[in-house]
Amino acid sequence: MNYTQKIISEYFKDKEHRFISWGEDDSIVLDEEYFAMDYLSLFISLSGSIDLSTDWQTWRPTSEDLQFFAFEKMIRISNISKDYRSVGLLFSRECWADVLIKYFPSLAMSWIFPVIPISSQTKSVLLDFIRQIQIYKKEGRADSDALVVNTVMGLLYHVEKACKTIFSDMSGGGHSNLVVAFVRLLFKHYREHREVEFYAEKLNLSASHFSALIKQMTGKTVGSCIKQYIAIKACAELKNSDKSIKEIAMDLNFSDVSYFCKFFKKNMGKSPEEFRQFRKNKY
Repeated sequence: MNYTQKIISEYFKDKEHRFISWGEDDSIVLDEEYFAMDYLSLFISLSGSIDLSTDWQTWRPTSEDLQFFAFEKMIRISNISKDYRSVGLLFSRECWADVLIKYFPSLAMSWIFPVIPISSQTKSVLLDFIRQIQIYKKEGRADSDALVVNTVMGLLYHVEKACKTIFSDMSGGGHSNLVVAFVRLLFKHYREHREVEFYAEKLNLSASHFSALIKQMTGKTVGSCIKQYIAIKACAELKNSDKSIKEIAMDLNFSDVSYFCKFFKKNMGKSPEEFRQFRKNKY
């Protein structure tokens, strides 16, 4: 099946629909260069190659990588080979908010690291779970069916386990939980709080120690993570709403439109007006 963003959004409007099973013959039809991910997606490549850009980072996942894209990511597929095939699951926003982030907190790391290397053994286990879920979906079982729920939870248990191992190795001592906690706080407080000190205090750390740990784990400063997320939200609003630039600036809690425009141009290379007009002209 060819999926469009509209088809996926319409499907998830039914609150009974918690996920979409993605088969190797499925593909997304993109209507624009960048699109806002309004759901959580997990993909495992089977063959071919794909080039992805996420929030101005570029990735080329291989068949040895797990691709995990959190909602509100800005995604661009710049190249995809004819023989590219993948399998996976797409989860609704409600499923993420109600279940996944509570039971599998390491998945929040996908906001920063959407492409995660996995072992061949882990890949084999994940593929077995995905194939079983696909069988259940073909049988017409509801997402709330106990067999389906338990199989999905089993799949995510192994994804969480792989994430913990990778992020623990990256941190050299297990600071991945700190990044997860920071990301969750950022999602909740980005409008009101953009100071490093606020997040450090919430996590019971000094600002300098907090900054050093985040830099060690992500390669980014706390300030750049905050600015990046705000820029992502601004892009999504400019592209997907008819709000005026002033209204968007107010929604994002900027003191005035001029300050918002300067912030946006510094981070995106275009003014909000230029960005919006570029989208209209191109699409």
